[in-house]
Amino acid sequence: MLVKIISLDRTIFEGETEFIVVPAKGGQLTILPHHVPLICPLVRGKIRVKEEEKEKIFEIEEGILKVDKEGVKILITPHGI
Repeated sequence: MLVKIISLDRTIFEGETEFIVVPAKGGQLTILPHHVPLICPLVRGKIRVKEEEKEKIFEIEEGILKVDKEGVKILITPHGI
């Protein structure tokens, strides 16, 4: 599944992933390949991105998640801004 994480001034991450976990307003949300279309606000917390053999973590203040047939796009305000 293609995931793109974008901050206000640059692309933070772009690549194929097995799954991601995001801090949604109602709690953690796991997105797997072929997830139903979704738009969701994100709150302060960590985004976990699982690639083939490694996991990356991005701390955010807030953001918005969009899932569609093309993949996942996340617009964020990074932690500390």
